[in-house]
Amino acid sequence: MVKKHTAKELEQFIELYLDGVSFHELRSEYGLKISPGSFNMYFLNYKAHGPSVLEDRDGFNTYTNEFKEKVVKEFLESKTYFTAIARKYKIPVLKLYEIGLLSILMVRPRRPTILSQRYIL
Repeated sequence: MVKKHTAKELEQFIELYLDGVSFHELRSEYGLKISPGSFNMYFLNYKAHGPSVLEDRDGFNTYTNEFKEKVVKEFLESKTYFTAIARKYKIPVLKLYEIGLLSILMVRPRRPTILSQRYIL
């Protein structure tokens, strides 16, 4: 995947944004090429962890079972958004599937069908 901006460029865009330049101006006048959602992700990660999060990562992260359990437990007890948990632990949101957090979020009780309701006594 080809990145649209270097870490240094992203940092400059974020600093301009912090100085009051709007997202629209960053795109039209400064040449920002990423979507609002992507920019917001970079911006929030930058605010939480500093400029180091803008650098390319080497290789893949692996997570121990203890770490996975800790993250899932914290999510369930804190009732916060899973994106906030991902940001806190520097986990890419797609990695939450590996940890199992999103599968917990996606389990919803099935609504009884009309047929099954007919046979409940």
